[in-house]
Amino acid sequence: MPPSNITIKKIDSPTEVDVADATAIFCKLMLDDPFFVALTGGQSHLLPVLVRGLIGDIAFKAGDMYGALDEHGVMVGFQAWTPPGNSQLATAEDKIRLRDFFLALPSDESRAYVSQTIGVEFPKLQDVLSGIPQCELTTHWCNFNFVKEEYHKQGISKALMDLAVQKSRENGWTKMGLATTNARNVPIYERLGFVNEGYKLMKTPINRCPVWIFIRTLD
Repeated sequence: MPPSNITIKKIDSPTEVDVADATAIFCKLMLDDPFFVALTGGQSHLLPVLVRGLIGDIAFKAGDMYGALDEHGVMVGFQAWTPPGNSQLATAEDKIRLRDFFLALPSDESRAYVSQTIGVEFPKLQDVLSGIPQCELTTHWCNFNFVKEEYHKQGISKALMDLAVQKSRENGWTKMGLATTNARNVPIYERLGFVNEGYKLMKTPINRCPVWIFIRTLD
């Protein structure tokens, strides 16, 4: 159970401030993550530009955003989910959110790599490892799950996820899924009821990135 000063809730009408706060939490935790290092070509100043677009797509159109707020209303953690039938950056209109990021990339080659990775290769990897065709599209998918480091191990991630589980149950969705590129998250997701469906060390132009895919089946 989270501390008594933390409020866990669905953010019903996310704002640009909510997206910016979530982006800041993500970037502080994931600056050295190999997957996002590859997507940004190692240019760390591009990370918030990319992530703001990705989170914004979910918050404003594709899915749901859940937040953990302290007694001052400051976001200390968040999750972003897409329901079955929706996926991140599904249309050309959605991809406009990444326009600033793509314009900042240094070459056509880097833009092509990002488009291919986000749009084709990573979804294909999810399908192969999970054994579920169009895995992200057919499950209740967790795209982001991040809590400020000083609030780790306080039950916040579980409390946020309980809201997503509740929505799955209310809608009769039996499969929930997520991916991680950090080994320390593997036992955490297993404790949250997810099954590790597979692992692959993905090659990128500048590094190697571990990927784990998890699925939770609701009774």
